[in-house]
Formats: sequence, C-alpha cells, structure tokens
Amino acid sequence: MKHFRFPIVALWATQAFGQDIAQRPLHEENQAVGDVPRVVSKDLDEFIERIREEWHAPGLAVAIVDGNNTWAKGYGYAVLNSTPVTPHTLYYTGSTTKSFTAAGISLLIDNASATSSVYPGLSWKTPVSHILRDDFVLSDEWATAHITLEDAMSHRTGYPSHDLAPAATAQGTTRLLRHLPMAAEPRTTFLYNNKMFGAMGHLIEVLTGSWLGDFFREYLWEPMGMNETFFSLRDAEQSGLVLAKEYYYNPDDGSYLQLPHEPSSGEEGAGSIVSNVLDYAKYLRIMMTESAPISKPGHREVKTPRTLVAPAMEPFTGPVSYALGWYTAILGGEQVYFHSGGVNMFISMMMMIPSQQIGVIVFTNTDVKAPQVVATHILSEHLGIPKDKRPDMNKQYKDRKKAELEHLQACASELYPSLPAPPLLPTLPIPDHVGEFHNTGFGTLQVVLDCSNSVVKCELRVLGMGGEAFAHLAPMIYLEPMSGNHWLGRGYMGGKKAQTVGIPILCVPVEFKVNILGKVSQIGVGLRLEGGDAPLVWFDRQAFRRRQAERMRELSSRVNTDQKSDNERIEELQRENRQLRAQLVDVQARMSRLLANIQGLSDSVSKTLNDTGSQDSKVSEETEDHTLQPSTYDKKQTCYGGPPFPGPSMQLEPFDTSSLNFDPPLAHHPGPGQSDDAFLSSELINVTGTSPLYTQIPNIWSFEYQTGIEPYLTAMAASQESSMALSKDMPISNSPFSDHIKLLQHLLKSKLAANGFNPDSQPSMQSIYQPVLMVLSMFNSMTRPDVMAWYAKTRFFHIIELTAWQLYPSPATFQKLHQRYRPTDTQLKHPHPRVIDWIPFPSIRDRLIELHAANPLIDQIFCDAVSGYVVEAVMSELISDAPQITVYVRVTDLIAAMSLSSGAGDNDTPASLPAPDITTLFSSPSHARAAFKQLNMDKGASYYKIDPAFYAKYPELYDQSNDLTANGVPLKPRSQKVLTYPKPLDDSMVETYRSFIDFSMDATSTISSTTAS
Repeated sequence: MKHFRFPIVALWATQAFGQDIAQRPLHEENQAVGDVPRVVSKDLDEFIERIREEWHAPGLAVAIVDGNNTWAKGYGYAVLNSTPVTPHTLYYTGSTTKSFTAAGISLLIDNASATSSVYPGLSWKTPVSHILRDDFVLSDEWATAHITLEDAMSHRTGYPSHDLAPAATAQGTTRLLRHLPMAAEPRTTFLYNNKMFGAMGHLIEVLTGSWLGDFFREYLWEPMGMNETFFSLRDAEQSGLVLAKEYYYNPDDGSYLQLPHEPSSGEEGAGSIVSNVLDYAKYLRIMMTESAPISKPGHREVKTPRTLVAPAMEPFTGPVSYALGWYTAILGGEQVYFHSGGVNMFISMMMMIPSQQIGVIVFTNTDVKAPQVVATHILSEHLGIPKDKRPDMNKQYKDRKKAELEHLQACASELYPSLPAPPLLPTLPIPDHVGEFHNTGFGTLQVVLDCSNSVVKCELRVLGMGGEAFAHLAPMIYLEPMSGNHWLGRGYMGGKKAQTVGIPILCVPVEFKVNILGKVSQIGVGLRLEGGDAPLVWFDRQAFRRRQAERMRELSSRVNTDQKSDNERIEELQRENRQLRAQLVDVQARMSRLLANIQGLSDSVSKTLNDTGSQDSKVSEETEDHTLQPSTYDKKQTCYGGPPFPGPSMQLEPFDTSSLNFDPPLAHHPGPGQSDDAFLSSELINVTGTSPLYTQIPNIWSFEYQTGIEPYLTAMAASQESSMALSKDMPISNSPFSDHIKLLQHLLKSKLAANGFNPDSQPSMQSIYQPVLMVLSMFNSMTRPDVMAWYAKTRFFHIIELTAWQLYPSPATFQKLHQRYRPTDTQLKHPHPRVIDWIPFPSIRDRLIELHAANPLIDQIFCDAVSGYVVEAVMSELISDAPQITVYVRVTDLIAAMSLSSGAGDNDTPASLPAPDITTLFSSPSHARAAFKQLNMDKGASYYKIDPAFYAKYPELYDQSNDLTANGVPLKPRSQKVLTYPKPLDDSMVETYRSFIDFSMDATSTISSTTAS
C-alpha cells in the first residue's frame, strides 16, 4: 500500500498514462549484476523494458533473489537523459518500511524477558496505551485502553487512512489520533492506516531512547549487511550514491515535472526508508531463510495473518490477509508475502515465496503500477503458471486507471447527481468566502481569491501539511459552485503549475456554512477519502486576525509556521523581551518622578494641616485598633519574650486572622447589582472575621513549619507591620506575591470597567487576554526580573488564561484553562492566597490550602515548588558516553543556562545532543536550548514532575494517591538558581501600579481608536 507523506498524492496511484518517453542510449552502468536465476531471459528483459515504456516510468530497478543467487539490473534513468539507473541507485521505498518496524518490535519483545530489559513483559498483546500512555489517546475510550501492538500493525484499529491529517513528528502523529474520527469498530474491518505505524515508530523510540533510524541501523541493517540503506534524506544524499529524482508525468503533453525530495515526516515508522534493490535482496533472503537478527518466533509472528483484507483478489487465489507489515495470499498454490510502497512519486514492490526461496524487488521513480506488474510476472514465470491461466494484471491496472480517471473527470455529476435547474446562487458573494479555517486534526486551510485566469476562483491551499516549504507538493483546490453553499473542489498537481495539467488528482465535495450574522463560519471538505458517503471534515473560521493568532501561538510556545531556525526564534523573543523591559523601566522611572513631585506637594500641604489637626490626631491615636500589632514578638528584640516554643507535639496558637487578606473562595462571584468593591469588602469580612480559620480547615495549624518557629514569627510580624504601613483600603495577606497579583487584578478590572468594558456582552478572549498579558508582564519585569525569561519560555499563557478566568469567571474563560490549572473543590470552597493557584499540580494546591494557607512563608514554599519542576530523561540522550539511566532535570537550570551571556558564535550555532559533558549542557546556551526543546519543556506543565528534594523539605505536601515524584537521579549544574518572590506591597508600589495601568490602558485605547479611524 502507498504511504502518503502529503495529501496531494492520495489519488495519484489512480492516474493513467498514454505517451512514450524519448530515451537516449543507456550507459553500461545499468546492466545486470550477479548470478543469473533461471527465470531471467531475453524475453523477461524485453518484457520489463516494454512495461517501463508503456507506463512512462523514467527509471526502473529490479532485483531477483533465487536461492543463493541474486540478480539485479537497472532500466531507464534515475535522472532523465543524464544518469542511468543501476542496481545501486537509491529510491524511497515507502510502506515497505512497515515490515522493518514490525521486525524491530519483534526484537524488543524477544528482549523483554531479559533481566536488563527496560520493558519487561512486552508482547504483541500489550495495549499501546500502557507504553505510550498520554501520547496514545484515541477518539474512543475503549479503543484507547485495548488497542494492542498487533492491532495497530495489522490495520484493524477502526481508523481509516486519514493521510491528509498532518503531523511533523512521530510523537505529534501519535497525539493527533485523539482528534481524528474512527470509521469502524476495532478488530472488525481492515482499514489501512499509516499513522498507527507512525505511532509504532514512536513506541520504539520511547522504549529504546534511540532515534528510529539509529535503531534500525544498529539492530537490523548492519547485522543484515544493508550498508546502502538510510532513514533520512540527508544521509542518503551524503552517501555518495545516486538518489533517483522523482517525476510527475503529465499525460496532457507528455512532459515530466521533476519534484524536489522531501525530508522525513511524522510517520517515519510507516514509510521513510531510502535504499536500493541490492540491499532489499539481502533483506528478502533473511526473511525467506528466517535468519538472524530476527528470531524464529519473530519471523513466525510477523508472517502470521491477523486481518482479512479481501475474500478474493487477482492474481491470487483465495483470500488476501494482512500479517504485521506484510500482506499474504496464495499464488500458484504457494504462500506469497508482499508489500508495496509509495512516497509521492516513488513506487516500490517486494514479493517473496519462502517455500521456493524466490523473491523480487522492483523500484521506480514515478507513480505508476509498473513495479506490481513486473514483480507478479516474474513470480508467475518462476512458478510455471501457464499464461492462459494468469490474469492480465497489466491490462487490469490500466483499466482501473482509466475508470478512476473517468471518475475524476466526471466527479461533479457523481458527487452532486441531483442539482436543481438552474442551480441556486451562493448565499454570499464570492469574496466573502475568503479566510482561514482550522480543524484540530487536519490543520489549517486558507481560502483566497485567484483571478489569474480572469475568472474568479477560490484557491484552497493546505498550509497545515508542510507549509510554504512544500508548496510545490500542495495541490491548489479550485472551487466551482454547484448549488447554494455546495461546491466542488478539484485539486491539481504542482501548485500554480497545475494550470498546465488538465487532469485533476483530487475531486472532493466542499460546503460552506453561514452563521446567523451572515458570515461564513465553517467550511467542510471531503478529506477523509473513505469513499461512499464519508462525512466532511469541518474547519472553523479563525477567531482572530492572523497577526494576533501568531502572537498568541508565540506566547504559548507553539511552533511557528515560518522557516526560521529555533535559535532565530529564541533570539527574536529575547530581543522583544529586552525591548519590552526597557520600555517598562522607562515608564517606571517616569512614574517615580511623578510620585516624587506629588510627595513634595503633599509634604508642603501637610505642614498646614498638622497645626490645625493635632487634636484630631490625638483622638485617632486613642481609638486606633491595636489588634494588628505583634504583641509577643518584636523584631528589635534579641530574644523571644513570649510563650515557650512549641515542641514536636504542641500545636501553634492561632494568631489574629484579621491581619490576613485571603482571596475569597473561587466559587463566589458578585451578585446582580453588586459592585466589585462591595463584593470584595463583603468577602473580606466573611474571611477575616474573629473566628479562627482553623475551624474551617482543621489541619491548618497542626503543621510544624519546616523553617522553625523564630523565622515563622519574624515573617508573621513583618507581614502585619507591612499591612499597617498601607492604606486601610489595601489590607494585605501573608503572601506578598498574592497581594501583588490581587492588587493588579483589582486595578485592571476597575480600569476596564471605567473604560466601558462589559463582560456580560460576550467579549472576545483577545480583549481580556491582551490587558492581562500587559499587566502580568509588567509585574514580572518590575518585581521579579529574574523570572521574565522563565515565563516567556514555559507556557506563560497558561497563567494569563488563569488570571483572565479569575477576573471574569465564565464558561468561555473556564474552557480555556489548561487541565492542570483548573481549580479543585478545595480551591473553590476555601479561602487561600492566590499564588497557590499558579502551581500546576492540583494535589499540591489542595495540601497547601489545607496546611499552609496562613503560613507567612507561603511565598517561599511557592518558589521552592517552582524551582522543583523537573522533566525526566535518559542520560545518554543528553550527555555523550553517559549510561542509559533515568535522570531528571530542573526546568530552572536549563532556563538559567539558556539566559547565560556568551559569544555570538554560541548563540548563532545550533547545538545537537548529546552534549560532550554535564558542564557544557548547563553552561552552553545552545546545548541548553536543544535539551529544553527535546525534553518538551517548551510545551509547559504537561510534562512536569516534582523534584524529590521538594517533598523532602515539605513531606506533608506529598500525596501518595497522586505521586508526582520524578524518578531517577538528578542531573544538575554545580550551582542552581534560586527564585525570589516580590517584596511586600507599599504605597509607592500601589501608586506605581495604578499609574502604569492608567497610562497603558489609555494609551492602548488611543492607539486602537487611531487605528480604527
């Protein structure tokens, strides 16, 4: 079966061809090598050349394995009119890769019983989700839990091909499956699916810690002597061997369109091998003799039929079945194993009959059926099947091509057999259909107008399947209105060059949906390619302008669609951060000068007021509430003069909770007609009343704080003293971090309300996120500059979403929350410092609320938790010559290394892993960046675990039922960065925040108004 890296080739195998190719005399290099099997004759040689010419194949390579003899020969050209095909010419071999993936997993299963195995108990019956876990989630819950290795490799998962759904990596391919629909119940129907073999390649990489190509070379190709086989385009091009060019034949004028080679996609386990017929001859001999490196049980398993493909299929007699990476059937009374392959224009066919020790390999460099015709003919000749008893496969394939071509040319009447006369006009004018549309599984489509032929046509370009770098492969799907909002999409080969090709390669139904506002909201395209009445794939119109969408993706660390390198993107982000910080520092300096002027004016006025208000001051002093004063501890004292320190079994006495300004429970929101300030005041009264907080949560005072009683009381006294220093309308809590957050949210919400922002009018997420981003960026830059880079690189957008939901709780803002940041019942029911909400581990948040909500050192615990975010890895993947053991790396350590100043050369030169040593990993920004990305740290908290050292310091936060502890040993630099938390609020900082928000929001409104004008 054909493996399609790009969707455009989905129907190329159906094209017919009708004109000859002019050839120069061939060079001697393409003549035969090896001993001559008895099936080889002059007639066979002429037959192969005739088939090549009939199918307009530029070149053809053939190898025959007959017992101990191997014969191979090249026909035609690897590069048209210049380089002949030889037995050493390299071709992409497409889906024949699947048999190697199955063989590789058989090696892992054989090794599973070894004492040193890292995957004990692995078998063909092992559910894939037991190994890949969160990566392997399907669209059906039962299938997720039960689909096994043999299910995935025998095409019985219930998933159709979905070849048009893009993914750039093996892990990305695997994780994409959750967004793709199934077409049948598992284990009931043969449905060919490349993505499952892509997931199997990912599984091998997960279990071995090696790139799939390295695994194949070390454990399969080198033991088999396949020294001219490669797994990447770069390795093949650097081998010194000729890599055949691939050509698209245009039957309109008999010309050939050369296509550039493409790099590997995310389905490497399905079809990424580059090899020649000589190496594949070695492979077939191993498979027929059941020799090493594959074990006898491994040979037996990969050849055992699992799924019925068809009850009958010529040229075979009886049913055709699928094993693991191999088809199997009966030909001339003998069991035959075979598999075809195709990547764009490269087509391959391998067939073998182990009982006869005969095998055939045929490769070509254009999308035709010549390899199948030649391979079947050679085996039939070897078996002595009379010609009058053989089906004419050459004629059958041509008839199928002709029928499929007729379908493509007449697809309008087949897809829309009952159109009204005259057809209905589209609901909207043609230009109103232009826009970007997105589907989670199939990526992004862009509808644009093309008037190049003086006829307005909508040009549908698939940007999500390789991007502009592969525009030569992406078909332009021209839309022709059929009736109303129903359209016909015709795809042509070669992008803009499609205008020279009259025959489409793709013909699909297309439908637009118009919403109640009279705007196009969705486009449905027939991209599932299941035939019959398969549902359309629906793409939603993008919610934001392209520039805004790119900015959001950048903030959430998604992969950019441009062709910049990782280092270029990182440097661009760092440059923007430096510019932003410079602007913020300038604003802060201006605000400070303004405050100094105001303070001077205040001092001059206060002298007059002091003389007239002395009596009022005395009264005020007499009636002042002293409950906030620390009665038993004075930071100026040299010793503690209060009650005895609590011992191991003594509970701490509760201090006056009126000094604590906890956030109200998250489940409470302002009622109808209640202002935000009134709501805030009422909630503070509920929380900071005279009743001790421990009556709400019994265990809150029972913990003996790890830092000791004296630092605890020092922090408590400082917290209460800071509270007294602030204006009475700004009470503070035991968490300065939370006070800053809450103050900023309060000021921002008030300013938005003053500017006319109405959350009840269903505003766009962008109108909420932009001001939140501005405020939080300013907060980090002013108070915690050492973490500006931290949040910029580790999904800071999750915190923006959380803050937006806290400001305007609604179903829309809640749905945007990352799963790990969604509030628990404890958060919703119990007051707590807001900084706790920033921790992406629900169990730790709950225990912090239960045990540390009133701890004056809660900010230190938070910083310790953030410093303890780690990601597990295999040491040998990060450090050269290191043992293959599990280690864990702190996110902050790599962030610190990435932020180190260094020479321009290090910043400009991408580094590859493993690093030469541990010191280099944590001192070289380029190596740190490579590790940061390889460990998926740029994708945020989904991959994080907790450093065991954090639980050693705070054992009460450990939850055995939800173990977040990292496994392995720590991999760390000599010194580790310590995160700091902001200083307590003071009046100066409050006014700075207020002035900055007023200035920034007013400036933003002015700019927006000017832009609109």
